[in-house]
Amino acid sequence: MRSGLGLAGTMLMTAGIAAILFAWWGVAHTGYTFEQIPYVVSGGILGVGLIGVGGFLYFGSWLTKLVEEQRQTTYALLQLLEERDRTSVP
Repeated sequence: MRSGLGLAGTMLMTAGIAAILFAWWGVAHTGYTFEQIPYVVSGGILGVGLIGVGGFLYFGSWLTKLVEEQRQTTYALLQLLEERDRTSVP
C-alpha cells in the first residue's frame, strides 16, 4: 500500500507539472488575453491541484513508512526486553 501511495503521488505531481508546462506553452504562443485565460484556468490551476494532491499522497506514503519502521523498532525492543527478563536471575 505504501509504495502505491508513493507511486500515485509521483505520477500526479508529474502530470501536474506537465499541465503547467502545457498551460505555459499555450499562453506563450497566444497574443490575446482572452485566449490566454483558458490555458491558465485549465492547465495552470489543474496543474497546481494535481501537484498538491500528489504531494499529499507522497507525504502519506512517507508517514506510512515511518510508522512501519517505528513498529518494527518497538517490536524488536520488546523482544529484547522479554529475553532479558527470561534470562535474568530473580
